[in-house]
Amino acid sequence: MVDSTRIAAGAALRTARTCYDHLAGRLGVALADALTERGLVTLSADGGEVTAAGQRFLEEFGARPAAGRRVFCRPCLDWSERRPHLAGRVGAALACRCFELGWIARERDTRAVAITQAGRAGFRERFGISPAVLIMPGRGPSGRRTGALERGGWRIGRAVPSLECNSPR
Repeated sequence: MVDSTRIAAGAALRTARTCYDHLAGRLGVALADALTERGLVTLSADGGEVTAAGQRFLEEFGARPAAGRRVFCRPCLDWSERRPHLAGRVGAALACRCFELGWIARERDTRAVAITQAGRAGFRERFGISPAVLIMPGRGPSGRRTGALERGGWRIGRAVPSLECNSPR
């Protein structure tokens, strides 16, 4: 018999998760694609760069990369999508801002994050990301668990510690 909880957990991780302090999974890759397609970020094997238009976009969006010696912007190969998502201070700032806006919420005992209804609307409006990319299999358009996932149950435990958002507010 297949353990529906493990299947659900894998689907959640493939849909949206944190990778250290930045976003990964289908959501992280879709964000990287949206930013590169709009000419806001350029990514190469050697690293990444935020364009002047990208700097304005990040500022307007409220994602302010923290100062420091850490890499500013770079691609990170996504293990589930086998394509890059955005890492470095820029990736961390985007993740923090999405948490602050309530577009994503932590799942318990995992790196998976739930994309909220506000997030589906926000990702569509600000980044042009199709809601179909953001709906985890086994969840309806409202983001609520459906069908076998409800019956299989989800573990309840301690909350995952939040990311440290270094941007001044």
